[in-house]
Amino acid sequence: MSLFRNITSLLLLMLLLSGCYEPPSTNITVPIQATQEKSALLSLRELHAAQQHHLAQLGSYASSLNALVSSGALQGGLADGEKSGYRFSVLAATASSFQLIAEPIEFGKTGRRRYYTDQSGVIRFSKDANQALDTSLPAVQ
Repeated sequence: MSLFRNITSLLLLMLLLSGCYEPPSTNITVPIQATQEKSALLSLRELHAAQQHHLAQLGSYASSLNALVSSGALQGGLADGEKSGYRFSVLAATASSFQLIAEPIEFGKTGRRRYYTDQSGVIRFSKDANQALDTSLPAVQ
């Protein structure tokens, strides 16, 4: 049994040194990012609902997260604009439209996607840290 173990260890060492074998990743960042991205999607849906509530109560969309909090449409963890590795903000708002975005606090570390939504409720995403966030982006499925 010891000879088998030695041969196996030697073969693995040779493969590692030759670059033909890569040990299984112990990177736990990817599952954490996926969880944070799902949380960001849920938070954007919550913010969309808060904007709809604000519209119904006051006749226009809120121009900031603070306005959503002040009107009672938003409470809890999103009130300060950050949650689960993402930063949320209202880009623009009028009486008939709004734009919300969610961006990783540290792109590539706390998330790999940036998100955009508006009064339509369709959430769109970009994997590019510098791409403009707008309706030209693909929708989240």
